[in-house]
Amino acid sequence: MMKPLDTWNFALFSAHIHHFLPHIAWDRHPILYRQWKRYHSHENRLFDDSNMDLSKAVDWLDLSPGILLLFHLGDHLFWPQKLAQKGVVFDLLMDRVVYEKNATKLRKLQDLCTVNGVKSSYFFSDEPMLIFKMRSSIKQGRHILIFADGTSSASAVDKRIDVQFLASSIAVKPGIAAISYLLKCSLYAMHSKVIGNRLLLDLPTIFCTDTLINRDIYIAQTMQKLFDGLAGELLLYPYRWECWGYLHSNGMWHLPEGKIEVGSQFDHLLKLPKKNGMAFFDRINYQLYY
Repeated sequence: MMKPLDTWNFALFSAHIHHFLPHIAWDRHPILYRQWKRYHSHENRLFDDSNMDLSKAVDWLDLSPGILLLFHLGDHLFWPQKLAQKGVVFDLLMDRVVYEKNATKLRKLQDLCTVNGVKSSYFFSDEPMLIFKMRSSIKQGRHILIFADGTSSASAVDKRIDVQFLASSIAVKPGIAAISYLLKCSLYAMHSKVIGNRLLLDLPTIFCTDTLINRDIYIAQTMQKLFDGLAGELLLYPYRWECWGYLHSNGMWHLPEGKIEVGSQFDHLLKLPKKNGMAFFDRINYQLYY
């Protein structure tokens, strides 16, 4: 049997996996964690331009200007370049704190997305004139590319809504759906698929804005459907979601209030090294026992 890991990174990863995918046995968590680490490493040869393709079943250049959505599936920073090479024109929206934290990498991405002199610009979620910039961009025939599951804890007042996600729920920012409602534009939920030793970007779901229904209802329904699509992918390939490593710090996941009952088994307790000895981490209740 594979020896369990005794690091905090694994402990939190494992706790998150249990709450969202409880059907995965505790003794499978170390295997899944190592698989997750390998997949998201720089050595993953799947993340190579020659191994990545856009689905030929999609007419990428015929999509009416709208919001392109990617998820943090490890390959998310590679697809913008592939889309730009195809001739898809877009600007990118993200949190300013995320950009500042990864400025070098994201400036390089902007350069890679500049094809034949057509440049992608960054829009930031805290800009006062954001909605007008986005409307102008769409009127010019450009898409807005957003990482749909991107979220940060930069602001304590970030508005979030809860959506059901796998066996639990997460708090997500509703801005994607709100913007599509205001601008009356389509949402293009793109998903990449692992096919053998290649990655293929497909467009399984297009959301056409329905402004005939209440705005809040539209936002709630749309965000739920978006994350239902991601959940379907993670049921097949749970190791692909980068966010398992930091759900506890980005505001998406909060342990439900109240004591969680556990059985007589103690598989959920993980022994971890501390400065002055050892402690046990309860991966169900997120409690530390000395």
